[in-house]
Amino acid sequence: MSDSVLERKVLYTGKPFIRQGEEHARAYIIQDGFVRSFVEEDGEKVIVDEFGPGRLIAEICLMSDEPMTMSYEAVENTTVIALSRLEFQK
Repeated sequence: MSDSVLERKVLYTGKPFIRQGEEHARAYIIQDGFVRSFVEEDGEKVIVDEFGPGRLIAEICLMSDEPMTMSYEAVENTTVIALSRLEFQK
């Protein structure tokens, strides 16, 4: 039997939960709602993509210590399952 517990979180509309240029050590599986990725260029937000239920996002965080190349925010209140690098490596 495993001791691991995946964390379920609610992400609130418009609040970035991953920021471009910062290190991050979690990936997320979207259960309900929508998330968008974006980059900041010359102070402007440029939308890269949108993701819905069933999508895995920010999975590069599980394999790399590199800073994030884009930011992510919820388009609407969104429920996700967070997967940490530690859990992924088990």
